[in-house]
Amino acid sequence: MHESHLIELIIKGISENAKKEEAKSVSKIRPKAGAITGVKKDSFY
Repeated sequence: MHESHLIELIIKGISENAKKEEAKSVSKIRPKAGAITGVKKDSFY
């Protein structure tokens, strides 16, 4: 999976959740990577 695609999915998920929670802003996220997620940590660096 390409890094840009990962970022697009993360942003989409954040946006959807923020709307659902009626949040005015998002100040911090904590992405997780590893065997269970299928995402290698190196994909973010």
